[in-house]
Amino acid sequence: MTEARRADQITRNRPDWITIALSIIIFILGVLPCAPNAEQAGNALSHRANLGVGCHIQAHIPSAGTLDGSYNDQTKINGGGFKVKYRFQKNQIEELPINIECVDVDNGRVNNGWARFDEYKNRWEAYFSGDDEDRRLLAPVTKVYQIQAINSRGYVITIDQTYGAPESRDRNMHFCLLRPPKALCGEAPVMRLNTPQNNALPYVLEVLKSVEFIDD
Repeated sequence: MTEARRADQITRNRPDWITIALSIIIFILGVLPCAPNAEQAGNALSHRANLGVGCHIQAHIPSAGTLDGSYNDQTKINGGGFKVKYRFQKNQIEELPINIECVDVDNGRVNNGWARFDEYKNRWEAYFSGDDEDRRLLAPVTKVYQIQAINSRGYVITIDQTYGAPESRDRNMHFCLLRPPKALCGEAPVMRLNTPQNNALPYVLEVLKSVEFIDD
């Protein structure tokens, strides 16, 4: 066998390392598990719900979550909710239901509930309807967030429970988004105080910022 033929045979029998490397990468990608993750903004889907005249809303919710709503023409009662799934531990997904309703902007829940709009400061401030003792207890554990959504604005307020067994106390959230003449309001417990790693508030805020009132 000539040297040229021997070299040609060695070349043809030599492993194609590029092909082998690509095959290994494809195999690894195929067997790795893909865990659900509400943090992936690219997985957010657009959901719609009709809560009556002036309250047809849309929101972007991670694909594992939902948005639903209903309205009764006879009773004029509406209601619904978000369900947001979020990761609070490496391998654990939690689901948070948030109750919502649509009300008129002059409804007491909007301006005399948990917050009031301060026209001088041009911002929402916590509102304590009780006596001075209630204010003393609640003011240190209350926080107000100013929220700008797609075509509405409003507030989110969180209040930590100050009563009951410490291991069962929650951080409760209340919100209202105003687009006169209507407001979308809701509430939910967003964190157990003794397990701050399961705080759902950042996920809820992102959903609320995506809310859009759709023309009827």
